[in-house]
Amino acid sequence: MPEPGPTSFLANAFVHATEDEEKVLNAIKTLLNGEVWEATQIKRKSMRGHFHNPLLRLTVTLNDSSLIVQTLQFIGSQISSQEREYLQQSLDLHYDGKRRFFLRLDKQAAARGILRIIKQGDSIRCTVKFSGQHFNIETLRELCQVINLF
Repeated sequence: MPEPGPTSFLANAFVHATEDEEKVLNAIKTLLNGEVWEATQIKRKSMRGHFHNPLLRLTVTLNDSSLIVQTLQFIGSQISSQEREYLQQSLDLHYDGKRRFFLRLDKQAAARGILRIIKQGDSIRCTVKFSGQHFNIETLRELCQVINLF
């Protein structure tokens, strides 16, 4: 893998009052294989949503570069060819210019074991941070190709 590489991976999802925390956690787990799951840190934060409904935000963090690459490769292997093409064509919408790459995956589909990229709605939000002073969208494009994300 060309340098620079990923330094952190965060996946978070909200557990709404009508949802089961374990099911949402399993949806997040769908992104990760067993070895990667074992290396994750899970944080829970209680919050209030619209109309003061209780919300719980679950955040899973990875800080090992090789596990992050493995996770991105797994996501790339699970999404459809149309989604891979969409990601390649719209990469600028998933990159903030500050070495951060964003993906939103359908939380309900993930709970059924299916990974799908979505643009909005109830999602698992993934943020990958990269190192490198000169990291830019072209570097990200090259990395995505190398790890077969598209």
